[in-house]
Amino acid sequence: MILRLSLYSLLLLLYHSPSFAQGYDTFRSIWFTNLQEASLQPDRVYQLDLSSQNLSVIPNVISQFKNLEALKLSDNNIRDIEQSLKTLTKLQFLELSGNKLTHIDCSQLYGSRDEITELYLRDNYIQRIDSSINVLRNLELLNLGNNKIKEFSNHIELTELRFLYIDINRLKDLPSFITRSHELRVLNINNNQIQKLSLDYPLHTFENINIGDNPCDSLYFGDGFDRLQTLIMDWIDIHPNIKLPQRIETLSMEHCNLNQLPQSCYTLRKLKELSVMQNKLDNIQPSPHWKKLRKLWIAGNPMNQKDIETLESFNIEVKLGY
Repeated sequence: MILRLSLYSLLLLLYHSPSFAQGYDTFRSIWFTNLQEASLQPDRVYQLDLSSQNLSVIPNVISQFKNLEALKLSDNNIRDIEQSLKTLTKLQFLELSGNKLTHIDCSQLYGSRDEITELYLRDNYIQRIDSSINVLRNLELLNLGNNKIKEFSNHIELTELRFLYIDINRLKDLPSFITRSHELRVLNINNNQIQKLSLDYPLHTFENINIGDNPCDSLYFGDGFDRLQTLIMDWIDIHPNIKLPQRIETLSMEHCNLNQLPQSCYTLRKLKELSVMQNKLDNIQPSPHWKKLRKLWIAGNPMNQKDIETLESFNIEVKLGY
């Protein structure tokens, strides 16, 4: 006979388990996906996933889950976060991607202002980010990709931010708060409308930058990239005299209309992987500084077999495709 337990029965068993008696709440590892079942013991709901449930508003009952730490509401029809989350004080993770938000008032998250570290708002219709986001003073990850953002308030201060994704938006300039986010490690501004990009201020914490698919006619890197390991510049017309940060380990310049590699590329001593696919390169001379380079992606360039064999003689794996 196969024993079938309802979630409620399972919760009762867990409630009387030895580990719970010793002070650890086994409910912490459970993702609730049904509001009715979650409402049976609201104080023991730590993780709630209501993704893809055709919600047009955030259910008010969520305000009863005082210990809620992670909430997923992605792929619904929500237009406003309203006040249903304001009373939560332990929320650390909030996912609202794939909804119909046109703005975001972070003051509605005031109760969890010291707790929220991750906020996901991808695939919405947001046009502007105002300074209400400052209430999330310990925010570490902000994902705003694929919105309609044209502007960030100049009064934003996100001093603990480490990961920022603002790709596929309508920005013409970098948000000013980036220069004041001294913990920032990952920045993705791919596919915006930025024409002039000058990274000439100290960015000592940056490890990964994606600036690809912007109509840049002016691109400058300063000297403050002590930790930068990955730089992606696909779909940008790159000037051969561009000064590249010298600690790069992974560099991508695909679809950049290159007839030759930038001269500073040949001095990258830490370079391990280079992709120059879909350009106009007919020859790449191995550099004596490329002692760590192991992978070179060249598909879509008019290079002949002899040149490829020369590169391979330097212990470089030449990749002709993905």
